[in-house]
Amino acid sequence: MKVALIILAGLLVIPCAGNVEMKKSYWENEIATNTPKGTSKENVEEFLSKSGLSYSYSDGSSTFYTMDKGVKSDIVFYDAVVSVVIRLDKNKQVKSYEVDTQYDGL
Repeated sequence: MKVALIILAGLLVIPCAGNVEMKKSYWENEIATNTPKGTSKENVEEFLSKSGLSYSYSDGSSTFYTMDKGVKSDIVFYDAVVSVVIRLDKNKQVKSYEVDTQYDGL
């Protein structure tokens, strides 16, 4: 019985992981295409505004932070977000970015 419950739980989480990975892949592609290395701060702001994501910017670290909370979950007790961090260099141009997933649930 215990093994059956573990298998059932795994089957419920697998579709969610697929949704999260698809959304992560989507944002990795969008960021790479629309804000590649060398993109100005103003163009990053324009892209993020057009994308519909709210974001924050830290002057101290020259970094944009945003999250896509619209990741669909197939089960009630599972939440996920895709976070995006875009770092600028001293010239206020993109030097790197990270796209990651964060999970919350049981």
